[in-house]
Amino acid sequence: MRKIIVSLLFIALTSCSKSQDYSQLAINTAFPTVDIPQIAGTQAFTPMTGDAHETVYSPDGKFVAKQYSEINPSGKQAIEIQDKLGNLIWQIPYQANILNETSYSSYIYIYQWAKDSAALYFYYVSHHEVSSGMRWRWHDLRKLNLKTGNIQTVLSGAGFMEFSISPDGTQIAYVRDIDNSSIIFIRNLETGYEKKTNVSFASENHYRVYEISWSPSGSKLAFQSETNDGTVQTIYLNLATTKQKVIKEYKLYAVKFNGWSDDDHLDFANFDTVVHANVNNDEIIVIGTITPVP
Repeated sequence: MRKIIVSLLFIALTSCSKSQDYSQLAINTAFPTVDIPQIAGTQAFTPMTGDAHETVYSPDGKFVAKQYSEINPSGKQAIEIQDKLGNLIWQIPYQANILNETSYSSYIYIYQWAKDSAALYFYYVSHHEVSSGMRWRWHDLRKLNLKTGNIQTVLSGAGFMEFSISPDGTQIAYVRDIDNSSIIFIRNLETGYEKKTNVSFASENHYRVYEISWSPSGSKLAFQSETNDGTVQTIYLNLATTKQKVIKEYKLYAVKFNGWSDDDHLDFANFDTVVHANVNNDEIIVIGTITPVP
């Protein structure tokens, strides 16, 4: 039987993080083809059973991350990392106390793999009610080093948080209530260098930023803001100049913002029409209509 190694790994907060340390338990099965240090101490654990809620393959195709929700037979949440043969490498169990918000239902989710497949980003969420409906709170974006099992907090903070990692994996754009929900930060994940820009809302009723989206080239950023009465603005941010421009304004749920197209245009689905918006010259291009399926 394979010996099971357990280590209590303490999270190293980045220099820009502002909340307290948490400890994170990661369980290592000593997978022989990965250079994982042999850490003293053993403890039995049970791999998750049943179907995974989400399955995400690494870019190199060698590993798979599986997220198990509380509805699986064990009744617990966890993320497991396996090789392509199904051998278990790491198990990241859910820590219910991570949010310090016992009144909310909370979950652990896979965010994405690192571009080089050497790490996995994951995060915690909880849900709460607002006037316009149910909203999700994102918490504690973390990064698991696949080789060592070390877990690092990339972003932390109670309350509302939104973040997005650039296509090349080198930058993260984020907004947090604990800083100010109208300030977008852009951080270089390799150097820690950070810059910020204040969002210029057309109305004081625009109270938060969400749906942060990078263009495929990584040179442009778009996001949405929302008012208390459900009015939404999609705003373009030029990263070189930090200038902002409102591309479209509409009521919540009347239009769906689909992010960036491959040619660096913004995509919207407006009832039965799909359109591209050119952020440079404000041109709106109708690219097709939605055909109802019988």
